[in-house]
Amino acid sequence: MPEHFHLICVCDKLVTAVQSIKSYTAKRIIEVYEKENNISILKQFMQCKKEYKTDTTYQVWQEGFKPKAITSESMYVQKSDYIHYNPVKRGLAATIEEYKYSSARDYYLRKPGRIIIDDLDYEN
Repeated sequence: MPEHFHLICVCDKLVTAVQSIKSYTAKRIIEVYEKENNISILKQFMQCKKEYKTDTTYQVWQEGFKPKAITSESMYVQKSDYIHYNPVKRGLAATIEEYKYSSARDYYLRKPGRIIIDDLDYEN
């Protein structure tokens, strides 16, 4: 999604993992816009920065996140379907497999996507 992401993961230190993902991706996003000299977007990131944050110039991601414990197989399927169909619902892709930042290709077609998923049997 252009302005947010969804993630299902098993992790002992979820807060640390999400912070790491957001920090890494924010740095890469800023690098791209700086390289492109996209002042308009960089100004938006500057305006989003919280005043108390003195060690940074930009704020790419919103603070915090909304974790939800997945407590059953049916809940897992519901959350996974929601994530995979979100780009189609938003008009970013015609099919769930078409959105290049989705794991739908991995799960439904057994074709490797942008990130290889542990314990998933891919077709050779």
